[in-house]
Amino acid sequence: MTQSVVQNNTDEACFEGLTLLAKLVENKVKTPEEAKFNRFKRSNPKIASKILSLKGGVNDLILAMGFEATDDDFYNFTGDLAVLKKAWK
Repeated sequence: MTQSVVQNNTDEACFEGLTLLAKLVENKVKTPEEAKFNRFKRSNPKIASKILSLKGGVNDLILAMGFEATDDDFYNFTGDLAVLKKAWK
């Protein structure tokens, strides 16, 4: 999935988007007890422009890491923390 994102976007867009996504995942992995790191808003301007604008399956990547898209405009972490830690690496 990551390879498809890299192939379908500029280097700069990939770097910015995947770095931001990695930061969101890092926050969850490093402090799993913090409820504020259980979700992020899809319509947040920075998330929408940096992460969700990436072509090539970024949504599938987010879902594979254990996040679930909700009707109230969020990605909530519902997955296994061990899987997320592996994806973060």
